[in-house]
Amino acid sequence: MKDDYKTKKQLTSELQELRQRLSRCVSEETGPISGSGKIDRDITERKRGEEKLTHTLSLLEATIESTADGILVVDRQGKIVIYNRKFVEMWSIPRHIMESRDDPQALSSILEQLKDPKGFANKVMELYSHPEVESYDVVEFTDGRVFERYSQPQRSGEEIIGRVWSFRDVTERRRVEEALRQSEERFRATFEQAAVGVAHVRPDGRFLLVNQQFCNIVGYARDELLEKTFQEITYPYDLEADLENVRMMLLNEIQSYAMHKRYLRKDGSFVWINLTVSLVRTSSGQPAYFISVIEDISEHKKLEEQLSQAQKMEAIGQLAGGIAHDFNNLLTPVIGYGNLLKAEVAKGGYLAGYVMQILNAAEKAALLTRDLLTFGGRHITNLQPVNLNKLLTNMENLLAGILGGEMEFSMELSAQNVNVCADPAHLEQAVMNLAINARDAMPGGGRLLIKTDIVDLDAQFIKAHGFGRKGSYVFLLCEDTGTGMDAAIRGRIFEPFFTTKELGKGTGLGLAIVYGIVKQHDGFITVYSEPGIGSSFKIFLPLISQEDTEKTGA
Repeated sequence: MKDDYKTKKQLTSELQELRQRLSRCVSEETGPISGSGKIDRDITERKRGEEKLTHTLSLLEATIESTADGILVVDRQGKIVIYNRKFVEMWSIPRHIMESRDDPQALSSILEQLKDPKGFANKVMELYSHPEVESYDVVEFTDGRVFERYSQPQRSGEEIIGRVWSFRDVTERRRVEEALRQSEERFRATFEQAAVGVAHVRPDGRFLLVNQQFCNIVGYARDELLEKTFQEITYPYDLEADLENVRMMLLNEIQSYAMHKRYLRKDGSFVWINLTVSLVRTSSGQPAYFISVIEDISEHKKLEEQLSQAQKMEAIGQLAGGIAHDFNNLLTPVIGYGNLLKAEVAKGGYLAGYVMQILNAAEKAALLTRDLLTFGGRHITNLQPVNLNKLLTNMENLLAGILGGEMEFSMELSAQNVNVCADPAHLEQAVMNLAINARDAMPGGGRLLIKTDIVDLDAQFIKAHGFGRKGSYVFLLCEDTGTGMDAAIRGRIFEPFFTTKELGKGTGLGLAIVYGIVKQHDGFITVYSEPGIGSSFKIFLPLISQEDTEKTGA
């Protein structure tokens, strides 16, 4: 660009010099006559020189006129010497002003179009004061146009004889540049502020570009992710299906794909994500990079599992309750006729022993059906206001006896009125079953803590934990320091007849009964447990006000 403008300066300089030489030639023709032959030769030579100068002048003027830039040449005093039509068109200066070489009027016509006329005029004066200086700047118009302004000294040999101004209209280029800048800003804002993770990935799997949300999902810093491939952070069991989709996309067999998969987080845990991938290709059709959109669906997966568990427990409860109900109906005549037979058999006879065995077995079966009915939510309940603290205080000696002397047992009871609408016998059974479960989990001794409190379940709590309804609840905690459970066992502990105990040492109904009692009281139960750490059972029962308690006379 700079060489281009030096050429223009040289052309305009030569044009001005040729005009001066032409003027000198014309003035010399009127000089003194010293001889007719010599005069003829001189006139001929001058004519040839004039024609050559005129031709050269025509070429130079044509060159200046053909340029896409506006050109203005002034002398050392700033007087207009040469200009092209493009300059006049760009500045919309009336032709009569330019033809008259009226410098003040031309400058006034220019200044009235500018956003910063004072700055423009100061720059002109500065360059006229320093004729050897070259300059470049940008000129902005009130109508939105933008010109680039170049200025260089005009030289004749070593002498500076004026200044060449060149103006280029860059309005459209600036508009395109600004549109591109805004587009890039919008892309950057969309990319960085997206509520989902977004990544650009090379065909070999290495990350090219990642947004902050993706970093948050997988727990890596941006520069750490850019050193990795998606293969490195994909859960091993999910990698094969992902790579097969990538292969088909690279072969153009599919245009995009979506899948649920797991990423390995930096802390070693995994996170469930919904992945949507498309492929950007070059103009020649070659794979350039993948665009991956990553949505964290861990909460969704957790809710799915909880719903599945709830549906499973509901189905098991209906089945168990139905079987227990029918079985109880069958036991009624067995027990009834057994008692009649007992009355007819002579006391002390060998048949009396058989009858007692029948009746004892039938009573045990009846207890079993009662437990199954409780789990299935079909057991008749006697609901009344119950102060949970009082109920636990009355049970303290019983619970201590169940745990035995090797267990440390403590209770932290809330100072508030922890009143619930419940069947006292059922609540006692639920607490006792939890205590027995804790005892069996601590064969070498340990500690059991029972705690009560009042908590409010709000939308944030429900979203975080995946259960509950808004409102105030009595909170009952049973926490032990036993052997704990892994995820597989935790998922089944409330199922009836599921037990990890040896054959004959447990029916597998203890925690199932607790689950059924809590559900019958419109409550919620959760468990947190890790192998070697212990288990924490949390029960939430709807709180009733003191006024409701007093109305019932409790």
